[in-house]
Formats: sequence, structure tokens, C-alpha cells
Amino acid sequence: MAAKVKPLGVISTFLLGLGLIALMLLAFMFPFEDLGSMEIICAWLIPFLIFKSLQHQWSHRSLYIGLFVGFLILFHWMIPTLHLKGGMSIGLASFATLLFVAYESLGIWILVKVAQVIHQKRGAHSAAWAIGLGVMLWEGWVFRVYPWTWGSVLGSVPWTATSAAWLSALGLSALLWGTATWSGLQRGWRSYLGPLSFLVILGGTHGAWLLTQRTTLNPQKKQLDIVVVQSNFPAGHRSPDMESKGWALTDQALKEYQLPHPGRPTLVLWGESSVLGRDDRGRNLRLQTEASNRNVAWLFGTEGGNQNLVRGEAPGRSSFVQAKVIPMAFGERMPGPEGVRRWFDQRLGWISQIPGNLSSKSKFIIPSASREPLVVHPLLCSEALLIHRVREGVALTQPDLLTNHTNDAWFEKTGATFLHAAQIRLRAVEMGRPLIRATLSGASGIFGADGHSKLWSGPQSEMVHVESLEWSTWWTPASWIYFNATLMIITLGGLLQAWIRKV
Repeated sequence: MAAKVKPLGVISTFLLGLGLIALMLLAFMFPFEDLGSMEIICAWLIPFLIFKSLQHQWSHRSLYIGLFVGFLILFHWMIPTLHLKGGMSIGLASFATLLFVAYESLGIWILVKVAQVIHQKRGAHSAAWAIGLGVMLWEGWVFRVYPWTWGSVLGSVPWTATSAAWLSALGLSALLWGTATWSGLQRGWRSYLGPLSFLVILGGTHGAWLLTQRTTLNPQKKQLDIVVVQSNFPAGHRSPDMESKGWALTDQALKEYQLPHPGRPTLVLWGESSVLGRDDRGRNLRLQTEASNRNVAWLFGTEGGNQNLVRGEAPGRSSFVQAKVIPMAFGERMPGPEGVRRWFDQRLGWISQIPGNLSSKSKFIIPSASREPLVVHPLLCSEALLIHRVREGVALTQPDLLTNHTNDAWFEKTGATFLHAAQIRLRAVEMGRPLIRATLSGASGIFGADGHSKLWSGPQSEMVHVESLEWSTWWTPASWIYFNATLMIITLGGLLQAWIRKV
């Protein structure tokens, strides 16, 4: 007869809760380049600690409280953001943030509860496959106000980031949770097989990435000079001199670096909301002239017709205008049926944004005198968080380069801008092409298809960065339009196999 495990005492329960919160903060506060592999270790230890502690009678109520407090600290920036952007009172913004945190915590708590029940009935392997499947469903298909993935922490180290080319961020989330769950359910030396299998799989996918790199469009190296401008306007700022300030900063950099260089195009990037207070949807010869006179391609965030826009101008080409395809829930567009949306809009005193259309024309073309034109696919702010949105855009436009135009002035000097940057860095690896992040107030940077990344600035700072790029585009399994469905089928197959064998 198995010995009965005694319930944990108050002090042990409290210490376990503090340990869970500390691991969450170390893994997801995203100091970006400060912790590196420690982010991955802490993220892996979270599910390991949860299941190991539950095996020793740590209560599910204590687990939920720990998750709630950890998420609340991580997303505390939402309160001032909702207060500023949504026009909510501090009380209402606090209540909305508490609801969001409670929802996020509940999702993870349910996954853990279900996995524990499956473990009792069908064994640790079944529980591991089940929680991997559940994490992918939670992160990829369940409604999330702020979509983010646990797998993004693997972008903190280049060689682990390359695994996203084969598994995607969703697959990395499943791998992290699955191996840590299995390990946490073991006793004795078998627990060490969990982290070992985690590292072996990552090493295998990295090796596969090295062996299978090949260009998708053209083996010739792409070349481009970029000028990224942070105007550092306050959140919601509208004035007629916004464009002139952007050009003043740009012209200074063009002069200092003697751009454009002969035979190499120059792309000027401004963040989301760099120009506000006018409708930039229609034809405007002056905007075309601004780019033509400087002989540069120019992509900038603007607005028009209750839409969040990115507009592009390049010498000798028609204007490019793309509206944000998936406005962020609550922040830009109230979710739900039209009647519910109108009711919310009336109550809050604002109007939900109109989503744009995604098509094969959703690409900005940069002409080049000596080479083939370069194709850029822009992503507006939170769109870069959505793996399926990025994958669909890449499939339709076959770009050489991705850009992300973000207005993070709403976050002020909180870590939210780093959270957003860390969450999108794997898009470059998944899609096999670099991604340039241009923000309104920081932190702008570049993410490479090889997992390397750089940030050039911090929150609420004015900055101009110039860099010469040379790269190739690579085919990756994760960029395949049916990749998510295939990954789900494989994981479901693993669950069924483990369920039948009861291992």
C-alpha cells in the first residue's frame, strides 16, 4: 500500500507560490539580452515546478493564486495603457486588467488540471502530449486579448531560436510544456530525462536548420540600407508638424551617412502613428515627391477613414496603402457581433477601427537600379504577434523583408515594449527573412532569420538608426500555410498513441 503524502504546510505553500512568481518574472519580464539562456531555464522550470509540487499535494487553489499574481505583475502596464488609450477611469482600467489576468491564469490552470487527471488515468506520457496539445490550442485558437506564446523565450538564444523554423513558436511552447510536465511527473533519476530530451530535440532542430538552409526566391544576396526613425511623440499626439519632424531627423541621417549609396536602395522606416491628424488613404503627389526628391523608399505609420494605416512611397511607383488587417481586441476594435460592438462603442465614447484586407497586393516594392526590386511586407503593431497573420501575409506576398511599425508610447517606460519585441522576434526565424521593428518611441531593432537580434534604443527616446543589410531569404517548414494544422495532427497522434499504450 502506497504511503499517503501529507498536505503541504502554510510556509511551504507560500514559498512555492513565491518560487513560481519569481520564475515567471525571470522568464517573461524580457530584459532581452540580459539573461539569455536563463530565460529558457526559468520558463522550463515553471511547469516542472507546478507538476512536481502538485505531486506533493500543493493545492490547485494555491497554484491559481501564484499564476494570478505572476501575470498581474507581468501585465501591470495594462492599467495605465487602458487608462490613456481607452479613456477608461483608473478604477475601470484596473478592473479590466484583473479580468484579463484572471482569464490568462484560468487558461493555464485548466490545462494543468486536465493534464493531472489524464496522468492519473493514462500515465505521464499521455499527460505530456495532452498539455502540449492544450498549450497550442490555448495560444493559437482560443480568444486572447494580448496574444503571446511561451515558446518566444527560446528566441533569447540564437541556436534555440532557430528551432522555430521547424516547430514555430506554438510548437516550442508545446515542447517546453510537454517535456517539463513529463519530467515533473517522474520520480528519482527519471526526472532528468525531461530536460535532456528538451535539449536533444532543440539540438536536432538546430542541426536540421543548418543542413536545410536554402533560398526560396533567389540565391543572390539582398542588399539594402535602412534608416529607422523614432520621433518619440507622446501617446495620441496629433499635430501638423509630425511629418516635418520625421523628415528633419531623416534628412540629418541621410546627410551624415551620405545616403542613398549608388547601386543600393535606401528604405526609410517610421513607426506606427508617426503621422496623425489627416487622412492618408488617397493619392497625394506631395508625398510621392518627398520620397522621389530624396531618392529613397519610405514606409510610415499613419491613419485615415477610421483605419490604422501604413503608407509607402518609392520613386517611380504608385503609392502603397495597407490598413491593419486584425485590429487589437478592445484596444482598437471591440470584439463580438456588430450590435455588441456598437453598444460598447457608445458606452466608451469611441468608434472601433475598420479592419483592412490582406491580399497579394499587400506588399511594398522598392525599386533598384542594379538589382531586382525588393519586396517588403509590413505588419502593424500587434499583427506581428499573430503567427497565422504573418504566415498568411508571407504566403500571399513572398517578401524579402518584414517590417513591424509599432506605437509603443502608450507603454511609457514599462517593460511592455520589450515584451512585444521579445514576442515577435521568432517571426523572422519562422518566416526565414529578417524583420525590422520601427517604433514611435522605442525600442526599435532588427531580428534575423538566424535567431540573432539587436535593439537600438529604449522606451521613450528619440533615435535615428542607420544600418546596411545583406541577407538571403530561406525556406522554412514553419512558413507553410498548413503548418499549424499539421503540427496539431502530429501532436494529437502522439497523444492517441500514448493513451492507447498507457505509458
